[in-house]
Amino acid sequence: MKIVKTLALIFAALVISFFLYSFFLPSDYTVNRKISIYSKNDIVFAYINNLHSWEDWSDWTVKQDSTLRIYYKGPVSGRGAIQLWNSNRMGKGSIEITKSITPNEVEYLMKIDKEDYISKGKFNLKQTFLGTEINWTIKGEVSWNPIAKIFSYFYMDKFMGPDLERGLKNLKKLIENRNQV
Repeated sequence: MKIVKTLALIFAALVISFFLYSFFLPSDYTVNRKISIYSKNDIVFAYINNLHSWEDWSDWTVKQDSTLRIYYKGPVSGRGAIQLWNSNRMGKGSIEITKSITPNEVEYLMKIDKEDYISKGKFNLKQTFLGTEINWTIKGEVSWNPIAKIFSYFYMDKFMGPDLERGLKNLKKLIENRNQV
């Protein structure tokens, strides 16, 4: 009986420590990836600023989820352009371009309805001697939930980062292959 009480106390202490530890973690996260594309800013900008073209390069496509259905509202590109989606895996959500400064910056708001998740994304484009450097950043906040805070602190970059990397590599391949035609 003493062993059971000791194990219960150790377990309770671990749970309480876990909960207290989460209070010291930030409730926001940032995921950032960069790539250089051998092309001019305005060409790269056109692919990022038009949500219809995201299907050609983004990692969040039918290739990853065959149940994904994408719809569009508003203008084709620029501020106010909206992409809505529905899928079994990713649920329902939307991306809306909230800021578009030709040819250097695109900001968007992404909402996932099922989890009441909102994040802000930003593409910064910089013309360099060898082409365009793209910096893609996604920022979001998590709830006070200790598990969500710990997940976002230790795993969000590993969770979302590969999607951003694949998307940027796809964009690079798409643009650089078209430049050679």
